[in-house]
Amino acid sequence: MSGLINSAGSKSGVIGTTELDYEEGTWTATPNSGTLTTAVAKYTKIGNTVYVLYNGTLTGTRTATAFRISGLPFTVTTWTSATMYCASYSREGTDQLSAGFEGGQSKIACIAWGDEADGDELGNGYFVVSGTYITS
Repeated sequence: MSGLINSAGSKSGVIGTTELDYEEGTWTATPNSGTLTTAVAKYTKIGNTVYVLYNGTLTGTRTATAFRISGLPFTVTTWTSATMYCASYSREGTDQLSAGFEGGQSKIACIAWGDEADGDELGNGYFVVSGTYITS
């Protein structure tokens, strides 16, 4: 890892002897029901911290099971909250919809006030999730 001193672009010595683990790329989001048409599915990994962004459209028929999106680029160490927005949620007004990175998995879970949101509660339309999680 290098630092900047004085003018932009000048590098200072390496801290320790380990280079920074940095990676960025895309991932394939796969819902457990319905269809996601992806506009953006990117990640950046620095060390064991992974930042994920998904932006797409949710369509098709979804089932009354807990809605999950698999395909995260790395396994999540422990449950971690994320932010999300979807165009339509049938329990809005009584429950707030949120997302979480599911511990021990490579999945995003849709959560409604501690309960899992079922796929048939999510309407068709715009769907966005972003957040940061730790991997091993």
